[in-house]
Parts: sequence; structure tokens; C-alpha cells
Amino acid sequence: MSDEGYDCDVLVCGLGPVGALLALLLGRRGISVIVVERAPEPYPLPRAAVVDDEVLRIFQSAGVVAEVLADAQIQEEVSFVTVGGRKILLLRPVDGIQGHPPLVSINQPSLERTLGAALAQTAAVDVRRQHELLDLDQDADGVTATVRPVGGSGEAIRARWAVGCDGSASLVRQLLGIEYSGSTFQRWLVVDVLVDRPLAKVPHPHFYGDWKRPTVSLPMSPGRHRWEWMLHHGEEEAAFLEPEALRERIEPWLQGESAEIERAVVYTFHARMATRWREGRVLLAGDAEERDVVGAVLGEGHQGEALACAPGAGAAPAAAAGGGGQRESRAEGEEQGAREVSKRMHDPPRRQIPERGLRIRSGVPSGRR
Repeated sequence: MSDEGYDCDVLVCGLGPVGALLALLLGRRGISVIVVERAPEPYPLPRAAVVDDEVLRIFQSAGVVAEVLADAQIQEEVSFVTVGGRKILLLRPVDGIQGHPPLVSINQPSLERTLGAALAQTAAVDVRRQHELLDLDQDADGVTATVRPVGGSGEAIRARWAVGCDGSASLVRQLLGIEYSGSTFQRWLVVDVLVDRPLAKVPHPHFYGDWKRPTVSLPMSPGRHRWEWMLHHGEEEAAFLEPEALRERIEPWLQGESAEIERAVVYTFHARMATRWREGRVLLAGDAEERDVVGAVLGEGHQGEALACAPGAGAAPAAAAGGGGQRESRAEGEEQGAREVSKRMHDPPRRQIPERGLRIRSGVPSGRR
């Protein structure tokens, strides 16, 4: 503990991709960080699927963009297929305005390993896996967290600020008494497979607008592919998850390629947001603050979360070192900036499929085909 009585400047609760990215951005700015995470290892199965050039710029700031791109697949086209089978080119994201490819497929476990390796080389960051958060208490000068290592007893960590990056069921949010309201949308069957080579039939992302069964087919990082099929009201999930039923769905997409099912799950998509993202010296980030149904269906679950990390990380050095009023204004500015990012991600005119949204976000003029 320092002479001032603090163990760190910022305590990050949760080490998913959002917590890891935030800790890395802070650490590279000289902000001391302790990260506590209950799980012993990163979650091993794929979840988030794509990022764009805005997020790649943030990875560049974190010093890991080359490593992320080394295990990613650049997408050169995105198509929509009508119910009659006509293919419409949604966008051809060739030239970005951020200095990076405009659309890239990722494998989340690989991404988390990359972030974890970078954190291990960042002196200002102390990662404590297998540590469970029990309680939070705060005063005008900081936050005291009670955490418990596996097999141990509770211990206190004193920080100037704390950030809850602990997912949609966030204990941090619950301890703050912050409501998490919104809506529940469709259920989707999500199937990830390991492939021996890219699928000839779907070399780039396709969105199939068949009202009988809306479908997404998405090449992931090298050696992987994902399908998403919407389930209708009243359909039983178990029938769709039977191994034989899964093979029947996948086989028509194959033209000699081999496909081994890595994961099959039914997701219920939500659009939810915490009523506030900050309580005193404790902030929320990632799924703890909001979930975007459109981003989830598009595989962009990490997109808005990463964009929301950047403003807070940029303001952190002055917030940690400045006087009380400056710290307060910086924290308020971080929340306002993050909410603007979230609003932009949720704004229907910017997220329409197949027309305006993808073109606006890729920088492709609306008249281009």
C-alpha cells in the first residue's frame, strides 16, 4: 500500500475483453490498476465475432493491434440475400478512414489471450485471477473493496476509483443498487464450427432475409465459421440443439469442406441499459452497463464496449492526479461520452440492415453498389 493509503489508482472488477482492454489502456498511461477476476482462465469458447476500424484504433492505442490482426480475418464484402435468393452487396469495406481494415472477424478467446499477454508485460497492472468480489464501500476519497481469493479469506483493496466490468449479471451494479432495464428480443440458434478451409459458398458475411428463418452466415477468424438462425415464438430450443438436427442445418452450406461443431447454443438477445453508469467513485463498463441487441446479432458485442472504454481511459490520468473538482468533472465527462457512444450504437437510423447503417459506419457512400 502506498504512503497515501491506496493499493492502486483503479480497481477493475472483471477480466473479460472489456476489463482487460480498460486495464491495458490505463496501465499504458501510467495509472496503477488491480484487476480481480473469479475465473482461473479466459472463457474458452467464441462469443464476439467482429470489430471495425474504430476498435482497431483502440487496440493500436493499447499496443496490440498487430497481434489482434494476426489472428483475424479481414472481410472484404458483406451481402444480403433476399427471400427469392437474389444477392445484394451491402458494402465492400476496402478503404477505411481509421488506417485499419473497416471490418474484421475475430476469435474472442484468442483476443483475450492477446490482451492477457500484454497485461502480463504491463508493470502498472496487477491481475489477480481466482479472486471474488464480495463487497464495495466508498467515501469521498476512494473505494474499498472486499475480495476473497479461492481458498482464502476476505481482504481489502483500497483504490481511488473502481470499474465494474463483470458482465450483465454485474455484482458491482447490484451492490450500487442501479437498475438494469430494457427489452428482450428474439432467440437465435448460434453455431460455431471449426473448418478445414474457408467455405466456398459463403466466403464473406451473408444476411439471409427469409422471413421463415432469418439467417446469418459469418466467416470468423481463420479456421472458423458461424451461423445464426432465428427461432420463432413457441419453438422448443432442445430440438434445434440435437446433434443430428445441427448436422442437417450445416450440411447444405458445405461443398466438400469439413466442419466440426465447436459450440451450439440458443441466445436470447436483449437491449438493456443501466439507469446510470456511475455512482460516486464507481463506474460500470461493458455488459454491466448496457447490452445492444442489434450489435449482438451482428456479432458486434464487443464493439460498443470497446468504444466506451476509450474516453474513460483517456481522462484517467488527470482524474487520478487532479483535485476533487477536476476528478468529478472528468468522471462525469467519461459517463457522458460513453453514453453518447452507446446512443450512436443503438440509434436505429445508423444500424439499419441492409441499407444505411452499414454504409455509414464503413464510410462507403450510400449510392455505391
